[in-house]
Amino acid sequence: MSSEKIRVTSGVDQLDRLLGGIFIGDNVVWYDDAGSLASVFCLNFIPTPAPACMS
Repeated sequence: MSSEKIRVTSGVDQLDRLLGGIFIGDNVVWYDDAGSLASVFCLNFIPTPAPACMS
């Protein structure tokens, strides 16, 4: 089993720089105040399924 970590992108360059990279298996926890727009931001990380996957 390889101990090499695989780096992935969040899709947001500034966030990747701030976190120093995200690796497969990392847990990223968002903490925000009620009424903030964090949920809108986080929902953009959830990929939309291709139409073929929805049938």
